Amino acid sequence: MANGLVRSLLAILLAATSAVAFPAGEALHGTPGAEQVWRFRVFLDRREIGFHEFRVAGDAAAQTVHSTAEFDVRFLFFKAYRYRHHNRETWQDGCLRRIEAVTDENGRIHRVAGAPSEDAFMVVTGGEVRTRVDGCVRSFAYWNAGLLDTAGLLNAQTGEVQPVNFERRGDAWIDIAGERVLAEQVALVMREGTITLWYAVQDGRWLALEAPAAGDRVLRYEPVAVPGAPYPDRQVAMH
Repeated sequence: MANGLVRSLLAILLAATSAVAFPAGEALHGTPGAEQVWRFRVFLDRREIGFHEFRVAGDAAAQTVHSTAEFDVRFLFFKAYRYRHHNRETWQDGCLRRIEAVTDENGRIHRVAGAPSEDAFMVVTGGEVRTRVDGCVRSFAYWNAGLLDTAGLLNAQTGEVQPVNFERRGDAWIDIAGERVLAEQVALVMREGTITLWYAVQDGRWLALEAPAAGDRVLRYEPVAVPGAPYPDRQVAMH
């Protein structure tokens, strides 16, 4: 059971490790070029298993994204799964220009690097060229307006391009720091499972994430810090 849950959980986490959301087609919140921070507590059902943080600098034309994720899944008295992920991406005009990612999955190290080379984007995994991607390359970065029309996204851990489909599922009210916020619900559908995302209808901020895990469990991202939150001096919470 533990191994099945870990595999299911990992498949969902892989897609989220480079995800950052800005309003589609708009500049970052705040002063252009200033660093913006998203930080989420990560839960498996009601048990907190770690955090995921995104630091973003730039404007609508170019962005630099740093993300850090740390997860520890425990069963009874032992640690069944340990996950550490560090990722740096550079974006220009809505396309990924460079990526450097290192993942420690229970002591197994994965390295992925990608950059333009001649007429294609080349992805190197473990020191060997693994994937050649033509055209505009995108990872799982939900801020890109063109992302909703993208059929394949680059996985920051495996270096593979995964088939995906986005579905808009209407609006819902969620609580952010005691304030009711109208959020658009978007489903990211892929072979490994479906990730549900919430964005503020008013300004497009990414607010939360939820995904199924093995054993009828639920993985949730609950915001601690979100740019433009109604009360920046208070912890943000989703109920």
